[in-house]
Amino acid sequence: MNIIEKQKILNIDLNSAREIYNYALKNEYVSVNYLADQIIATEDSKYIYYFAKDVKNAPMNKLAETIIKIGNPEYIYYFAREIKNAPMEKLIDALIRTKNAKNIYSFAKNIENAPIDKFTEIIMNSNDAEYIYNFAKDIKNVDVNKLAKKVIKTNNAKYIYLFINNIKNVAIDIFIDTLIENKNAKNIYSFAINIETKKLKIDVQQIKKLEKAIIEIQNPEYIYLFARDLKSASINNLTEAISKTNNVKYIYLFAKNIENTLVDKLADTIIKTENIEFITLFAKNIKDAPIEKLTEAVIKTNDFKNIISFAKIVEKAPIKELTKKVVETKNPEYIYLFAKEIKNAPIEILTEAIIKTENVEFIILFAKKIKRALVDKLADAIIATNKLEYIELFILEINDAPIEKLADAIIKMQNLDYIYSLAKKVKPSLIDKLADVVVKSNNPKVIYLFARDIKNAPIEKLTDAIIATNNLEYIKLFASDVKKVSLIKINDELQRFIDKKCELLAFENELVSKFIQKEYKKIF
Repeated sequence: MNIIEKQKILNIDLNSAREIYNYALKNEYVSVNYLADQIIATEDSKYIYYFAKDVKNAPMNKLAETIIKIGNPEYIYYFAREIKNAPMEKLIDALIRTKNAKNIYSFAKNIENAPIDKFTEIIMNSNDAEYIYNFAKDIKNVDVNKLAKKVIKTNNAKYIYLFINNIKNVAIDIFIDTLIENKNAKNIYSFAINIETKKLKIDVQQIKKLEKAIIEIQNPEYIYLFARDLKSASINNLTEAISKTNNVKYIYLFAKNIENTLVDKLADTIIKTENIEFITLFAKNIKDAPIEKLTEAVIKTNDFKNIISFAKIVEKAPIKELTKKVVETKNPEYIYLFAKEIKNAPIEILTEAIIKTENVEFIILFAKKIKRALVDKLADAIIATNKLEYIELFILEINDAPIEKLADAIIKMQNLDYIYSLAKKVKPSLIDKLADVVVKSNNPKVIYLFARDIKNAPIEKLTDAIIATNNLEYIKLFASDVKKVSLIKINDELQRFIDKKCELLAFENELVSKFIQKEYKKIF
C-alpha cells in the first residue's frame, strides 16, 4: 500500500466492522490485508464472515482462524458452508468444541462429509430433545436407536412421541426398556397410549410390561389414566395398585370413571383414609357404592359437621341412622341444624330431642324456623320452665304459637299484669286472643287497663266483661277513661243493675227507692 492510499484510510474514521466491510467493498484499490487486520481487530464474527465471503482476495485462512478463535457456533457453521476452500477440519473441530446442537445439526444436514458419529455424540450429550429428534429424522446413516434412548431420557413428551411416530426402523423394545428404566410414569402412559392408538406392531406382553412399570412407580394419576384410557389394561391389577397409593382423589376418580372396577375395595380404602370429603363424594356419586358402610365411617368420626354434610349431600343416605347419632349428641345446636338443613328429617323425633335438651334458646328457634315443628309440644316445654320471660318470648317469636295455652300458663302463675304487659308488644292479630284471657279472668283492674291502654283492644267485648264484674269503681273508670266505649250500653246495664238492687232491697217506700236510685247515679 502506497503512502497516498494509507493516508486516505487514516483520514477516514472507520469505527465499526460494518464500516470497514462496506469500505472494502467500495474501494478495491485499498490493501485488503490491511483492512482484514482492521476488521479482525473488531472481533465481530458477523462482518468477519461477510468480509471473507464478499471481499475479493480476502485472506481466508487468517479470517477463518479468527472465527475459530472467537468461537461463535453460528458463524463457524456459516463460514464452513459459504467460504470456498475454508479449512474444514479446523472449523469442524471448533464447532464440536462449542457443543451447539442447533448448528451441529445444521452442519450435518447441509454440508457434505460431516463427521456424523462425532456429531451424534455431541447432539446426544446436549440433551436437547428437539435436535436429537431432528438429527434422527434428517441425517442419513445415523444410529436412530442410540438417539431413541437419549430422547426418552430428556422426558420431553412432544419430541419423544414425534420420534416414535416419524422415525423409521426404531426398535420398540428400546423405547419400552428405556422408559421403564427412567421410571417416568407420564412418559410410560403416553407411550402406551401412543402405540395402542397408532396401532403400531406391539404385542400384549409389551403393554403388560408398561402396565407393571406404572404400578411399580405408584403414581396415582397415571395408574388411573392407564386404566381409563388403555383398552388392554388389567382393571383388577390397577385397582389393587390405586388402592395402595391411598390417594383419595384418584381412588375416587378411579371408582367413578373406570368400568368394572372393584367398588367395594376402593370404598374400603377411602374409608381407611378417614377423608370425610371424599367418603361423602364416594357415597354421592359412585354407582353401587356401599352406602351403609360409608355412613358408618362418617358416624364414627363423631363430628356433627361431617354427619350433616353427608346427610345433606348423599341422596341415599340413611337419614334415620344419622338422626339417631345427632340425637345422641344431646347438643341443641346440632339437633336444630339437622332439622333445618336435612330434607325429610324426622321432625317429631327431633322435636322430642330438642325438648329434652331444655335449652330455651334452641327450643324457641326450632319452633320458629323448622317447618312441620310440633309447636304445641314445644310450647308445653316452654311452659314447663315456669319462666314468664320465656313464655312471653315464645308468644312474641312464634307466629302460630298456642296463645291461649301460653296465656293461661301466665295466669296460673298469678300474673295477669304480665298478660297486660305482653299485649303491648304482640302483633295486632294476637290482641283478641289475649283479650279473651283477660275477659275470662273477671279481674276488673286488668280488664280496665287492657281496654284503656292496649291499641286495637276489642272494646265491646271488654265493656261486657267490665260490666259483668259488678265492680262499680272500675266500671266508672272504664266509662270515663276508655276511648270509643259505648256509654249507652254501660248506662243501660247500670240501670238494670240499679233496678235489680232496688228489687233486692225490697223497699216498700217509693221515696226511699227513688233516693237509692239517685245516690247510685251520683257515682257516675
